[in-house]
Amino acid sequence: VARTKLEQHNSELHEKFQVNEDFGKTKSRAIHGLLEDKVYIIEQQLDDEVRYIKYFIY
Repeated sequence: VARTKLEQHNSELHEKFQVNEDFGKTKSRAIHGLLEDKVYIIEQQLDDEVRYIKYFIY
């Protein structure tokens, strides 16, 4: 009986771990996407600034 309870508890913990791991992966992908967007925006701003500087220097 004790072994069955331990196996059941182990199974439940494994399920919870899997749910948490899946949530973490989803959250990580979302954060990664947001960071890629920010990098793109900063690159565009940098390109604009370089063009602005070149316009006034040359």
